[in-house]
Amino acid sequence: MARLYATTGSSFARLDETPGGWTAEASLPDSAAQCLALDPENPDTVYVGLGAGGLRKTTDGGRTWTDSGLPEHQVFSVAVSAADGAVYVGTEPSALFRSDDGGSSWRELAGLLDLPSRSTWSFPPRPWTSHVRWIAPSPHEADTILAGIELGGLMRSTDGGEHWQDHRPGAQRDVHSLAWHPRTRDRAYEAGGGGAAYSEDGGATWTPADDRAGFWLSMVLDAQFLLGLILYVFLSPFTHAAFRDIGGAMGNSGLRFWLVEHGFGMIVGLALVHVGRVRARKTDSLRRHRVVAIFFGLALVAIIVSIPWPGMPAGRPLLRW
Repeated sequence: MARLYATTGSSFARLDETPGGWTAEASLPDSAAQCLALDPENPDTVYVGLGAGGLRKTTDGGRTWTDSGLPEHQVFSVAVSAADGAVYVGTEPSALFRSDDGGSSWRELAGLLDLPSRSTWSFPPRPWTSHVRWIAPSPHEADTILAGIELGGLMRSTDGGEHWQDHRPGAQRDVHSLAWHPRTRDRAYEAGGGGAAYSEDGGATWTPADDRAGFWLSMVLDAQFLLGLILYVFLSPFTHAAFRDIGGAMGNSGLRFWLVEHGFGMIVGLALVHVGRVRARKTDSLRRHRVVAIFFGLALVAIIVSIPWPGMPAGRPLLRW
């Protein structure tokens, strides 16, 4: 039968499947329980982080609890490594602790606080502080750990938390959750306040996962440009005639529009979309959507003013170049 554990923000809940349905049992009432981690080797062992009471541990599925003696009281994240069983706890103010004996003793991974970006960490509702929102030890490599600061960035360690790499390129700075792929060794995922991202190199670099709109827009414009190139340059008899008499073609407003002005507007729009996508990938996650909006907006304007509109004089776009 299945079993589920949950924290509600005020207490801990255990749900057990029975032949007649589900039963629920609550514990740690009014404790501000807000995060939990299950020991992958023992489904009865659970660690629960409290908003103001430190860390609690149960070895009997939530029926009895012990205080783990964590030196900090505001716990925002907890994780148990599937690779070596180490327990990690993140707190507010931002700090990270590790236990290698099931929570009997703790040591702070102070290297996290040596990062250059630390002075910029700030949680918007309480801008004077920040917290470790999520911890994700790799299930494939015991020494690789990802930690998300809300709001500060996605940090990475490759030596069990002794030293840390500052915010990783392409990742969201407003980290909400992190996860490793259970079978693909180097693949990891992030969900953040500004979107999602994924990594295929063990968390070293990240790629935004929410760029589908830009991808399809650029694909449509690419296809449109290729089709226009075939129709206008290679198949159109008007183009062939215009190339034989460029001066005469430029004196005809209709031919000039289709041969020069319309094509120029499409090329500008296409270039703006591609440049915008490249710039967005290299921009901080908090400003990425603004960059996309600016470049895609300019591309849309270039396209709109370059097409003929009903009611306009023949061969005239909305605006003259």
